[in-house]
Amino acid sequence: MRVNLAVSGRFHYHNVAPYHYKRGVLNCFYYAHRISTDGKSLGIPAERLVNVWIKEYLLQGHSRLSWLPGLDVMGPAYRQIWESVSLANWMAGDLLHIMLHGGGVNMISRAHSDGAVVIGEPVNAHPNFQNEVLNFEYERLKIRKRLKLSIAQNRMINEFGICDRLLVASQFVKRTFVEEGSDETKIDVLPFGVNLSRFSIKSDADRYRKKFRVICVAAISIRKGQVDLLEAWKHLALPDSELILIGSLDPEMRGMLKSYSGIFTHIPFVANQELGQYFNESSVFVLPTLEDGSSLVCGEAMASGLPVITTVNNGAAELVDDGVNGYVVPIRSPHVIAEKLSLLHRDREKAATMGKIGAEKMQLLSGWDGYGGKLVEIYLNALA
Repeated sequence: MRVNLAVSGRFHYHNVAPYHYKRGVLNCFYYAHRISTDGKSLGIPAERLVNVWIKEYLLQGHSRLSWLPGLDVMGPAYRQIWESVSLANWMAGDLLHIMLHGGGVNMISRAHSDGAVVIGEPVNAHPNFQNEVLNFEYERLKIRKRLKLSIAQNRMINEFGICDRLLVASQFVKRTFVEEGSDETKIDVLPFGVNLSRFSIKSDADRYRKKFRVICVAAISIRKGQVDLLEAWKHLALPDSELILIGSLDPEMRGMLKSYSGIFTHIPFVANQELGQYFNESSVFVLPTLEDGSSLVCGEAMASGLPVITTVNNGAAELVDDGVNGYVVPIRSPHVIAEKLSLLHRDREKAATMGKIGAEKMQLLSGWDGYGGKLVEIYLNALA
Protein backbone atom coordinates (compact mmCIF):
# COMPACT_ATOMS: atom_id res chain seq x y z
CA MET A 1 0.00 0.00 0.00
CA ARG A 2 1.42 3.36 -1.10
CA VAL A 3 -0.26 6.35 0.57
CA ASN A 4 0.04 9.98 -0.48
CA LEU A 5 -0.75 12.50 2.28
CA ALA A 6 -1.68 15.99 1.12
CA VAL A 7 -2.47 19.19 3.03
CA SER A 8 -2.15 22.79 1.90
CA GLY A 9 -0.57 23.70 5.24
CA ARG A 10 0.49 21.37 8.02
CA PHE A 11 -2.48 20.76 10.32
CA HIS A 12 -2.05 17.43 12.18
CA TYR A 13 -0.46 15.57 9.28
CA HIS A 14 3.08 16.17 10.59
CA ASN A 15 2.11 13.72 13.35
CA VAL A 16 0.71 11.19 10.88
CA ALA A 17 3.37 11.25 8.14
CA PRO A 18 6.25 9.98 10.36
CA TYR A 19 4.03 7.15 11.61
CA HIS A 20 3.13 6.15 8.05
CA TYR A 21 6.80 6.22 7.05
CA LYS A 22 7.76 3.92 9.94
CA ARG A 23 4.93 1.56 8.95
CA GLY A 24 6.23 1.54 5.38
CA VAL A 25 3.05 2.93 3.80
CA LEU A 26 4.05 6.56 3.08
CA ASN A 27 4.55 7.22 -0.62
CA CYS A 28 4.86 11.01 -0.46
CA PHE A 29 3.84 13.84 1.90
CA TYR A 30 2.68 17.02 0.12
CA TYR A 31 2.37 19.98 2.50
CA ALA A 32 3.15 23.68 3.03
CA HIS A 33 5.03 24.94 6.07
CA ARG A 34 8.23 26.68 7.10
CA ILE A 35 11.31 25.98 5.00
CA SER A 36 12.87 24.39 8.09
CA THR A 37 10.12 21.74 8.29
CA ASP A 38 12.20 19.27 6.32
CA GLY A 39 13.06 15.58 6.32
CA LYS A 40 15.40 15.94 9.28
CA SER A 41 12.70 17.43 11.52
CA LEU A 42 10.11 14.86 10.41
CA GLY A 43 12.39 11.83 10.26
CA ILE A 44 11.40 11.17 6.64
CA PRO A 45 13.75 11.00 3.61
CA ALA A 46 13.68 14.17 1.50
CA GLU A 47 12.61 12.25 -1.63
CA ARG A 48 9.28 11.46 0.07
CA LEU A 49 8.52 15.10 0.92
CA VAL A 50 7.21 18.01 -1.15
CA ASN A 51 7.04 21.17 0.98
CA VAL A 52 5.50 24.02 -1.05
CA TRP A 53 6.64 26.55 1.53
CA ILE A 54 6.14 29.53 -0.81
CA LYS A 55 2.36 29.17 -0.43
CA GLU A 56 2.59 29.48 3.37
CA TYR A 57 4.85 32.55 3.20
CA LEU A 58 2.53 34.23 0.70
CA LEU A 59 -0.44 33.52 2.96
CA GLN A 60 1.30 34.85 6.07
CA GLY A 61 2.58 37.93 4.25
CA HIS A 62 -0.87 38.64 2.86
CA SER A 63 -2.44 38.57 6.33
CA ARG A 64 -0.10 41.40 7.39
CA LEU A 65 -1.01 43.74 4.51
CA SER A 66 -4.47 45.17 5.08
CA TRP A 67 -4.61 46.93 1.69
CA LEU A 68 -4.56 43.65 -0.27
CA PRO A 69 -7.80 41.92 -1.39
CA GLY A 70 -9.30 39.63 1.28
CA LEU A 71 -8.03 36.09 1.82
CA ASP A 72 -11.43 34.82 0.72
CA VAL A 73 -10.34 36.02 -2.74
CA MET A 74 -6.59 35.39 -2.68
CA GLY A 75 -6.52 32.27 -0.47
CA PRO A 76 -7.75 29.96 -3.27
CA ALA A 77 -5.04 31.36 -5.60
CA TYR A 78 -2.33 30.55 -3.05
CA ARG A 79 -3.71 27.04 -2.62
CA GLN A 80 -3.63 26.58 -6.38
CA ILE A 81 0.10 27.38 -6.29
CA TRP A 82 0.46 24.59 -3.70
CA GLU A 83 -1.50 22.18 -5.87
CA SER A 84 0.41 23.04 -9.07
CA VAL A 85 3.82 22.56 -7.47
CA SER A 86 2.66 19.34 -5.79
CA LEU A 87 1.41 17.94 -9.10
CA ALA A 88 4.70 18.87 -10.77
CA ASN A 89 6.37 16.57 -8.23
CA TRP A 90 3.65 13.92 -8.26
CA MET A 91 4.31 10.30 -7.29
CA ALA A 92 1.51 7.87 -8.18
CA GLY A 93 0.21 5.84 -5.26
CA ASP A 94 -2.60 3.47 -4.27
CA LEU A 95 -4.45 5.95 -2.02
CA LEU A 96 -4.61 9.71 -1.62
CA HIS A 97 -5.54 11.10 1.81
CA ILE A 98 -6.12 14.81 1.29
CA MET A 99 -7.35 17.59 3.56
CA LEU A 100 -10.18 19.35 1.74
CA HIS A 101 -9.55 23.08 1.62
CA GLY A 102 -10.79 24.14 -1.81
CA GLY A 103 -7.45 23.74 -3.60
CA GLY A 104 -7.15 20.07 -4.43
CA VAL A 105 -9.65 19.14 -7.14
CA ASN A 106 -6.93 18.60 -9.77
CA MET A 107 -4.91 16.50 -7.34
CA ILE A 108 -7.98 14.35 -6.65
CA SER A 109 -8.56 13.94 -10.39
CA ARG A 110 -4.90 12.98 -10.92
CA ALA A 111 -5.10 10.35 -8.17
CA HIS A 112 -8.25 8.90 -9.74
CA SER A 113 -6.55 8.76 -13.15
CA ASP A 114 -3.79 6.70 -11.49
CA GLY A 115 -6.47 4.29 -10.24
CA ALA A 116 -6.04 5.42 -6.61
CA VAL A 117 -8.72 5.59 -3.94
CA VAL A 118 -9.25 9.11 -2.55
CA ILE A 119 -10.13 9.82 1.08
CA GLY A 120 -10.96 13.49 1.66
CA GLU A 121 -10.78 15.04 5.12
CA PRO A 122 -12.91 18.12 5.83
CA VAL A 123 -11.67 19.74 9.03
CA ASN A 124 -14.82 21.57 10.01
CA ALA A 125 -18.58 21.19 9.77
CA HIS A 126 -20.19 21.51 6.35
CA PRO A 127 -19.78 25.09 4.98
CA ASN A 128 -23.55 25.65 4.89
CA PHE A 129 -23.73 24.81 8.61
CA GLN A 130 -20.79 27.09 9.39
CA ASN A 131 -22.29 30.05 7.57
CA GLU A 132 -25.70 29.59 9.14
CA VAL A 133 -24.24 29.57 12.67
CA LEU A 134 -22.00 32.57 12.03
CA ASN A 135 -24.69 34.64 10.33
CA PHE A 136 -26.94 34.14 13.33
CA GLU A 137 -24.07 35.30 15.55
CA TYR A 138 -23.39 38.40 13.46
CA GLU A 139 -27.05 39.32 13.80
CA ARG A 140 -27.00 38.64 17.56
CA LEU A 141 -23.91 40.84 18.04
CA LYS A 142 -25.29 43.51 15.69
CA ILE A 143 -22.39 43.17 13.26
CA ARG A 144 -23.21 44.28 9.72
CA LYS A 145 -21.87 41.23 7.96
CA ARG A 146 -23.50 38.25 6.28
CA LEU A 147 -21.69 35.25 4.85
CA LYS A 148 -22.37 33.57 1.53
CA LEU A 149 -20.48 30.57 0.19
CA SER A 150 -16.99 31.77 -0.67
CA ILE A 151 -14.88 30.66 -3.64
CA ALA A 152 -12.99 28.23 -1.39
CA GLN A 153 -16.19 26.87 0.16
CA ASN A 154 -17.78 26.24 -3.24
CA ARG A 155 -14.62 24.43 -4.33
CA MET A 156 -14.66 22.38 -1.14
CA ILE A 157 -18.25 21.32 -1.79
CA ASN A 158 -17.13 20.17 -5.24
CA GLU A 159 -14.27 18.21 -3.61
CA PHE A 160 -16.65 16.53 -1.16
CA GLY A 161 -18.60 15.11 -4.08
CA ILE A 162 -15.68 13.60 -6.01
CA CYS A 163 -13.88 11.84 -3.13
CA ASP A 164 -14.48 8.11 -2.70
CA ARG A 165 -14.81 8.47 1.06
CA LEU A 166 -14.71 11.21 3.69
CA LEU A 167 -12.81 11.11 6.97
CA VAL A 168 -13.99 13.34 9.83
CA ALA A 169 -12.85 13.77 13.40
CA SER A 170 -16.26 13.70 15.09
CA GLN A 171 -19.84 12.54 14.88
CA PHE A 172 -20.80 16.24 15.01
CA VAL A 173 -19.06 16.91 11.67
CA LYS A 174 -20.46 13.73 10.13
CA ARG A 175 -23.98 14.79 11.09
CA THR A 176 -23.65 18.15 9.29
CA PHE A 177 -22.52 16.39 6.12
CA VAL A 178 -25.29 13.80 6.23
CA GLU A 179 -27.82 16.61 6.68
CA GLU A 180 -26.45 18.15 3.46
CA GLY A 181 -26.92 14.91 1.53
CA SER A 182 -23.67 12.98 1.97
CA ASP A 183 -23.88 9.19 2.15
CA GLU A 184 -23.25 8.31 5.80
CA THR A 185 -21.94 4.85 4.83
CA LYS A 186 -19.03 6.58 3.08
CA ILE A 187 -17.94 8.69 6.07
CA ASP A 188 -15.41 7.36 8.59
CA VAL A 189 -15.06 8.98 12.02
CA LEU A 190 -11.66 9.06 13.73
CA PRO A 191 -10.97 11.45 16.66
CA PHE A 192 -7.59 13.22 16.60
CA GLY A 193 -4.65 12.05 18.69
CA VAL A 194 -2.60 14.00 21.23
CA ASN A 195 1.16 14.26 21.69
CA LEU A 196 1.26 12.52 25.08
CA SER A 197 4.99 13.15 25.55
CA ARG A 198 4.29 16.87 25.32
CA PHE A 199 0.95 17.05 27.16
CA SER A 200 0.59 15.30 30.51
CA ILE A 201 0.19 16.11 34.22
CA LYS A 202 3.59 17.46 35.26
CA SER A 203 2.90 20.06 37.94
CA ASP A 204 2.81 19.53 41.69
CA ALA A 205 -0.26 18.26 43.52
CA ASP A 206 -1.07 21.75 44.84
CA ARG A 207 -1.98 23.23 41.46
CA TYR A 208 -5.67 23.55 42.41
CA ARG A 209 -4.84 25.26 45.71
CA LYS A 210 -3.16 28.13 43.87
CA LYS A 211 -4.86 30.99 42.04
CA PHE A 212 -7.89 29.82 40.06
CA ARG A 213 -6.74 30.27 36.47
CA VAL A 214 -9.06 29.79 33.51
CA ILE A 215 -7.38 29.41 30.12
CA CYS A 216 -8.70 29.49 26.57
CA VAL A 217 -6.42 28.74 23.60
CA ALA A 218 -7.82 29.64 20.18
CA ALA A 219 -7.79 32.48 17.69
CA ILE A 220 -9.88 35.23 19.29
CA SER A 221 -12.74 35.45 16.83
CA ILE A 222 -16.50 35.41 16.46
CA ARG A 223 -16.44 31.69 15.58
CA LYS A 224 -14.49 30.65 18.66
CA GLY A 225 -17.04 32.30 20.98
CA GLN A 226 -14.73 34.07 23.44
CA VAL A 227 -17.38 36.78 23.82
CA ASP A 228 -19.50 34.29 25.79
CA LEU A 229 -16.58 33.38 28.06
CA LEU A 230 -15.77 37.05 28.67
CA GLU A 231 -19.42 37.79 29.43
CA ALA A 232 -19.49 34.93 31.94
CA TRP A 233 -16.23 36.05 33.53
CA LYS A 234 -17.33 39.67 33.77
CA HIS A 235 -20.39 38.76 35.84
CA LEU A 236 -18.64 36.18 38.02
CA ALA A 237 -15.94 38.43 39.48
CA LEU A 238 -14.39 35.44 41.27
CA PRO A 239 -11.86 36.20 44.01
CA ASP A 240 -8.20 35.17 43.56
CA SER A 241 -8.71 34.18 39.94
CA GLU A 242 -7.62 35.15 36.43
CA LEU A 243 -8.60 34.56 32.82
CA ILE A 244 -5.97 34.04 30.11
CA LEU A 245 -6.77 34.11 26.39
CA ILE A 246 -4.03 32.75 24.14
CA GLY A 247 -4.37 33.29 20.41
CA SER A 248 -4.20 35.79 17.57
CA LEU A 249 -6.78 38.57 17.59
CA ASP A 250 -9.20 38.79 14.67
CA PRO A 251 -9.59 42.48 13.67
CA GLU A 252 -13.40 42.33 13.92
CA MET A 253 -13.03 41.49 17.63
CA ARG A 254 -10.98 44.57 18.61
CA GLY A 255 -13.93 46.85 19.23
CA MET A 256 -15.85 44.19 21.14
CA LEU A 257 -13.01 43.52 23.56
CA LYS A 258 -12.98 47.11 24.81
CA SER A 259 -15.97 46.48 27.06
CA TYR A 260 -14.02 43.67 28.78
CA SER A 261 -10.81 45.63 29.25
CA GLY A 262 -8.91 44.79 32.42
CA ILE A 263 -10.63 41.48 33.22
CA PHE A 264 -8.38 39.18 31.16
CA THR A 265 -4.82 38.73 29.98
CA HIS A 266 -4.16 38.32 26.27
CA ILE A 267 -1.11 36.41 24.98
CA PRO A 268 -1.04 36.58 21.16
CA PHE A 269 1.06 33.47 20.58
CA VAL A 270 2.49 30.47 22.43
CA ALA A 271 4.35 27.72 20.55
CA ASN A 272 2.72 24.30 20.86
CA GLN A 273 5.81 22.86 22.56
CA GLU A 274 5.45 25.51 25.29
CA LEU A 275 1.69 25.25 25.72
CA GLY A 276 1.85 22.37 28.19
CA GLN A 277 3.49 24.64 30.76
CA TYR A 278 0.52 27.03 30.61
CA PHE A 279 -1.91 24.14 31.01
CA ASN A 280 0.00 22.83 34.01
CA GLU A 281 -0.29 26.22 35.69
CA SER A 282 -4.04 26.51 35.05
CA SER A 283 -7.20 25.19 36.69
CA VAL A 284 -9.79 24.90 33.90
CA PHE A 285 -9.79 25.03 30.10
CA VAL A 286 -12.75 26.67 28.32
CA LEU A 287 -13.50 26.81 24.59
CA PRO A 288 -17.00 28.23 23.97
CA THR A 289 -16.77 27.77 20.19
CA LEU A 290 -19.75 28.18 17.90
CA GLU A 291 -18.32 25.61 15.46
CA ASP A 292 -15.24 23.40 15.57
CA GLY A 293 -14.75 20.12 13.75
CA SER A 294 -12.76 18.80 16.69
CA SER A 295 -10.45 21.23 18.44
CA LEU A 296 -7.05 19.60 19.01
CA VAL A 297 -6.32 21.88 21.93
CA CYS A 298 -9.19 20.42 23.97
CA GLY A 299 -7.53 17.00 23.93
CA GLU A 300 -4.17 18.58 24.78
CA ALA A 301 -5.67 20.41 27.76
CA MET A 302 -7.42 17.25 28.93
CA ALA A 303 -4.19 15.23 28.67
CA SER A 304 -2.56 17.92 30.83
CA GLY A 305 -5.06 17.30 33.62
CA LEU A 306 -7.53 20.14 33.08
CA PRO A 307 -11.31 19.78 33.24
CA VAL A 308 -12.60 20.99 29.86
CA ILE A 309 -15.68 23.13 29.28
CA THR A 310 -16.74 23.33 25.65
CA THR A 311 -19.86 23.44 23.51
CA VAL A 312 -22.06 20.93 21.72
CA ASN A 313 -20.80 22.38 18.41
CA ASN A 314 -17.25 21.23 19.05
CA GLY A 315 -16.43 17.70 17.90
CA ALA A 316 -13.94 17.50 20.79
CA ALA A 317 -16.94 17.58 23.14
CA GLU A 318 -17.23 13.88 22.32
CA LEU A 319 -14.14 13.38 24.50
CA VAL A 320 -15.90 15.03 27.42
CA ASP A 321 -18.03 12.92 29.74
CA ASP A 322 -20.32 15.64 31.04
CA GLY A 323 -19.88 16.17 34.77
CA VAL A 324 -17.04 13.60 34.93
CA ASN A 325 -14.01 15.15 33.20
CA GLY A 326 -15.59 18.43 32.12
CA TYR A 327 -18.82 19.97 30.91
CA VAL A 328 -20.55 20.22 27.54
CA VAL A 329 -22.66 23.38 27.30
CA PRO A 330 -24.95 24.90 24.67
CA ILE A 331 -23.50 27.50 22.30
CA ARG A 332 -24.16 31.14 23.25
CA SER A 333 -24.60 30.26 26.94
CA PRO A 334 -22.46 32.56 29.12
CA HIS A 335 -24.79 31.92 32.07
CA VAL A 336 -24.13 28.15 31.90
CA ILE A 337 -20.36 28.71 31.55
CA ALA A 338 -20.49 31.00 34.59
CA GLU A 339 -22.38 28.35 36.58
CA LYS A 340 -19.78 25.65 35.80
CA LEU A 341 -16.81 27.92 36.54
CA SER A 342 -18.34 29.02 39.81
CA LEU A 343 -18.84 25.39 40.83
CA LEU A 344 -15.22 24.46 40.04
CA HIS A 345 -13.93 27.59 41.77
CA ARG A 346 -15.76 26.58 44.96
CA ASP A 347 -14.78 22.92 44.78
CA ARG A 348 -11.09 22.65 43.84
CA GLU A 349 -11.02 18.96 44.78
CA LYS A 350 -13.73 18.29 42.22
CA ALA A 351 -11.76 20.20 39.58
CA ALA A 352 -8.63 18.19 40.39
CA THR A 353 -10.48 14.88 40.22
CA MET A 354 -12.13 15.77 36.91
CA GLY A 355 -8.75 16.74 35.48
CA LYS A 356 -7.13 13.45 36.50
CA ILE A 357 -9.98 11.41 35.02
CA GLY A 358 -9.64 13.32 31.75
CA ALA A 359 -5.87 12.78 31.63
CA GLU A 360 -6.33 9.04 32.22
CA LYS A 361 -8.85 8.88 29.38
CA MET A 362 -6.43 10.56 26.96
CA GLN A 363 -3.67 8.12 27.93
CA LEU A 364 -5.95 5.21 27.04
CA LEU A 365 -6.47 6.62 23.54
CA SER A 366 -2.74 6.02 22.82
CA GLY A 367 -1.95 9.42 21.29
CA TRP A 368 -0.95 9.83 17.66
CA ASP A 369 0.38 6.29 17.35
CA GLY A 370 -3.06 4.96 18.23
CA TYR A 371 -4.57 7.38 15.71
CA GLY A 372 -2.12 6.27 13.01
CA GLY A 373 -2.89 2.59 13.55
CA LYS A 374 -6.65 3.16 13.22
CA LEU A 375 -6.06 5.34 10.15
CA VAL A 376 -4.14 2.56 8.40
CA GLU A 377 -7.10 0.25 9.09
CA ILE A 378 -9.41 2.79 7.42
CA TYR A 379 -7.09 2.87 4.39
CA LEU A 380 -7.10 -0.92 4.10
CA ASN A 381 -10.91 -1.05 4.31
CA ALA A 382 -11.20 1.67 1.65
CA LEU A 383 -8.86 -0.21 -0.69
CA ALA A 384 -10.73 -3.46 -0.09
